[in-house]
Amino acid sequence: MSEEISKVKEILYKNGLITFYIPSNWVEDLTEGDDVRVFYEDVPASGTLRVRVLSLISPEKKDKLEVNEVLEGVGSSNNDIIFLQNGNAYKHYVQKAIDSGQEITIYYWSLAQVVDPTHARLANFSYTILSTQNSSSMVQNELSFIKNQVESAQFYRELINGI
Repeated sequence: MSEEISKVKEILYKNGLITFYIPSNWVEDLTEGDDVRVFYEDVPASGTLRVRVLSLISPEKKDKLEVNEVLEGVGSSNNDIIFLQNGNAYKHYVQKAIDSGQEITIYYWSLAQVVDPTHARLANFSYTILSTQNSSSMVQNELSFIKNQVESAQFYRELINGI
């Protein structure tokens, strides 16, 4: 991939429940089921972006659900909530793991939207890469690109079929 991601394609997750962009040369893998969208550049050892959106209903009667409440329990208490101009908010955190004997790093962005006083959506973006590639300029560019996409992602503003 070039140093800069300039060509993109639009992704409409579940017919526009959330809209974001990925690099135009990434492909989609449909093997993980309907709820998870998986994207990657079709080259050996490329990073993998996974996206899943959950629709949530507050278990308590509230006058208004707050976006920071949607993010409670996501990541650790050390993770700051980043509030966005559009009313959404997200948490970002990183985990290390071993997969097939290889150390991997998983970067997470959990993006929350309050739809109405008791309904919310939580979009979980994760990007997995071999830990040995963390400092490469390609991975750093992809991480920056994904962060920008999380911050500019557009949720559908109303409930769809009650959720």
